[in-house]
Amino acid sequence: MNELDHGLARMRECSFEYGAGLCNNGPMVSEALHALGHDVLTEAFLDVYLPRLQFLEVGQPIPEAGQKEALGNGLPEDWVVTFAPEHEAGAEWELLREKLPVFLAGYFAAAFHGPVRLAHAIRALEGLESAHRREEMVRGLAYWASRYQELPGVPGCESEPGYGLEQIFKNLQPASLSEPHPVLVSQAVNALENHTLFVPTIERADLREFEPSVFVSRLCSEAAHLYLKHPAHRLPYLFGLTGASALRSFLPYLNEETVERGLGYALQGVLAVHCTYGESSQAFRPSADLLKLSESWDEMRYRAACSAQEHVIRLAEVCWREDQICSEDVFRWVAADAILELGFSHGGRGG
Repeated sequence: MNELDHGLARMRECSFEYGAGLCNNGPMVSEALHALGHDVLTEAFLDVYLPRLQFLEVGQPIPEAGQKEALGNGLPEDWVVTFAPEHEAGAEWELLREKLPVFLAGYFAAAFHGPVRLAHAIRALEGLESAHRREEMVRGLAYWASRYQELPGVPGCESEPGYGLEQIFKNLQPASLSEPHPVLVSQAVNALENHTLFVPTIERADLREFEPSVFVSRLCSEAAHLYLKHPAHRLPYLFGLTGASALRSFLPYLNEETVERGLGYALQGVLAVHCTYGESSQAFRPSADLLKLSESWDEMRYRAACSAQEHVIRLAEVCWREDQICSEDVFRWVAADAILELGFSHGGRGG
């Protein structure tokens, strides 16, 4: 058994979340370490990460008639059991194609962790068919379903040709908040209900400005620049970048109409993060240490993997992947910043 499958096997009985609703990043990090070429560090990562998790609870199946209403119910174990027939029949890919269009409107699930976990699972299963990887794809779908979260507005429903990414990010101003943000990003974005420009902006968005893969690259670039300009809120912007990149893994499994919807909901999520956390913007001035580190992907991949810090590993992998598709300095800078600033694992204490 290879390192990734062994890691997934170790996590079979682990909870989807821990603490006050924090996401179990274990499966995502295991796949990211595999992609970074440092599978050998998977066991070490899990040794320090798994103690923070609880045991997986036993779920109850959701009747078909009640599944739409149950989206976002916060019970991933119920969705695992609900999807069990397809899993037992080896029909995971069919289940993916059926559920993806349904789940897109709730793309912000657990601050993007729903779609991100699924994207990692898809890449793992595309690389090698195995029982553990098939099970992980079902769990990715289950987690997304359980944390399904719609945001205000329907992206592109009043599309205005030419009103594209550059204009949107330039014109949309963050909200002015009078109270501290809640701990969870998924709760913090509820403040968007009072943001008068968010809905009209996302509804005017031109989602056909670029072909889909280029759109994802441009959206990731915008999200990366926002990350660097908001060091006080690195994690929310990290979630935005990884969430935008996750959409790339879904493109082959969507038709033309649902691809466009997916682009819109990914954009909506990144905008939601920025409108919620963007007040603290400052100019990015890279340090000498950051610039030196950013010169070598080999060094950044290694240092990210050795950090055993879930967010550092995931973000470095996303930046490396996106930089290979559409090379930009910003992806190297973000990866280097995460390695230098987001620190090392807190182990079983979480954080």
